[in-house]
Amino acid sequence: MKTIAFENKFGPWALVTGGSSGLGVGFAHNLAAKGLNVVLTGRREALLTEVAQQLEERHGIQTRVVATDLTSDEALDEIRKVTDELDIGTVISNAGVASMGAMLKIDADELGRNLKLNTTAHLRISHHFGQRLVERGKGGILFVGSMAGMQGTPLGANYAGAKGYVHNLAQALNYELRNSGVHVSVVAPGPTDTPGLNARTDIDLAKIPGPVMSVDKLVSIGLKGLAQNKPLVVAGLSNRMMDFMFRRILPRQTGRNMMGMMISKHAPRELKLN
Repeated sequence: MKTIAFENKFGPWALVTGGSSGLGVGFAHNLAAKGLNVVLTGRREALLTEVAQQLEERHGIQTRVVATDLTSDEALDEIRKVTDELDIGTVISNAGVASMGAMLKIDADELGRNLKLNTTAHLRISHHFGQRLVERGKGGILFVGSMAGMQGTPLGANYAGAKGYVHNLAQALNYELRNSGVHVSVVAPGPTDTPGLNARTDIDLAKIPGPVMSVDKLVSIGLKGLAQNKPLVVAGLSNRMMDFMFRRILPRQTGRNMMGMMISKHAPRELKLN
């Protein structure tokens, strides 16, 4: 069922980065169900096209596909070729990747590529479309962060540092654009039922105890937070409790140590330093 108020504020088109799998697909379907047309970006053109066809058949909306690597210098130009003539009202800055393990055990070039996708891509997308949204006087940008970005996360140091950047970027933009009519939020998922949790080849994060959130629930929480213009949306009661404990009760070093022990327990020897 279309949500007219949401469509009027955040439509008629949405851009979803990382739209070929996981949370990107979930956001695309939720937005399409609300009546928004969707532009999908990602590296895997065949998967993007498949998702686009599903969106059109299931929700009766229009789609566009931009197959591009967001770490490339040409990525924004490729996206602009498709979106400059569209009235983009929502941006879901979702694309990201994590190489888990002790930082010194991971190739430096791989860490650099990951950092560029997890930070610079968010910056360039939000800078370009933020200007467009301010000009139209309404719309929203939703960044996808991570609970890992709430503190230093051992065996995920590069990823945690990058997500910390995303969290701070989004919350600062929320303030800067507070009088523009444009909403800016960052949603911080914990363990979520995506390939990033269940199909890893480094550390089996699915073995870490705790509740796993469905994609549909996480997406719904994130979009509700965007509609309410919340700077930070911590998704789920258990994650909110952990965030409160780590930031308000325990010393930051204790939270870091707890995360390190949980992850290290399931890390293979070759990805640990000791």
